[in-house]
Amino acid sequence: MIVGDGHGTSEISKALRLPVIARLPHDPRTAEVLGRGGTVRANRPLMRAAGALEVPVRALLDRRRARLAWPGATAPRAVDAPIAPGVPGAV
Repeated sequence: MIVGDGHGTSEISKALRLPVIARLPHDPRTAEVLGRGGTVRANRPLMRAAGALEVPVRALLDRRRARLAWPGATAPRAVDAPIAPGVPGAV
């Protein structure tokens, strides 16, 4: 992921020899709130862009996991046991 409007994504990808999966807007105000704490408004440019990336990034990760899995291996199953025994709602 890259931030802001600088160099083109293909130029960066070629120089780093890595894919650029997204470009996030330069939004220092929201970034500071996320880093230091406070209330973040969902309509801020960074939050809108990050929200829109959930599905494509998840799909990319799923494809990568599938490619790296052992042949014949099954996907890990979610565990239903609580992480913190005795704490209601902890999963």
